[in-house]
Amino acid sequence: MRLKLEPQLYPNKHENAANLRDNATSAYDTKEISEFDSTIKNAVVRDFLADDESSQLEEELRLLIDTQSQQDTALEKLVMSQDCELITLMTKVKGRIEVNQSVFTFVDMSPPMEDGSKHDFRFSINKIREVHLRKYNLRRSALEIFLIDQTSYFLNFTTKTRNKVFTKIVGLPLPNILYGSGFAA
Repeated sequence: MRLKLEPQLYPNKHENAANLRDNATSAYDTKEISEFDSTIKNAVVRDFLADDESSQLEEELRLLIDTQSQQDTALEKLVMSQDCELITLMTKVKGRIEVNQSVFTFVDMSPPMEDGSKHDFRFSINKIREVHLRKYNLRRSALEIFLIDQTSYFLNFTTKTRNKVFTKIVGLPLPNILYGSGFAA
C-alpha cells in the first residue's frame, strides 16, 4: 500500500489523525466529518485490498499517455532524423536522433544491456543552452549539446552529416540558447 500526502481536512489534534489512519473511533464531533470519514475509511480499505489492481491501472494509464505523446510527436513535422552514436564515458551507443519543432529524441538501437536498460532520452528543444562542434578520435565529426539543467550529450556523426545536423539544430527557434559554436572544431 502506498502512502499519499493529502491536505489536512480536519484541523484537530494529531490523535484524531492517528485514529482516522487506523480506522478507529475518536472523541471528536462526527457530524462535521461523517461524510468524509466514511469515504476515507473506504478509500483506505480499497487501497489496501486493490493494490495490485491500482498498479495495473497505473501501468495502463502510463502506456496510454506514452502512446498519446508518441502520436502527438508523430503528428508534428519531423525536421531531421539521422543515425549517430551517443558517446559516454565507457561505451558508444548506436542510435538515431529525431528532431521536430519541439522535441529532441535519441532512440537507442543497440541491444538492451544485462539489466534491461537502454540509453534513450528525450527533451524539449527549449532546454538547449549551447551546441558545440567537437572532435572525436581526431576527426571533426561530433556535436556536444548542453542543456539548461547542466546535462550534456556528446553525439558522433559522420563528418559530412555533422555540419548538416548542426545547422538544422541551430536553425530552430531556440529561446534559451546562449552559444552555438562554429569554432572549437
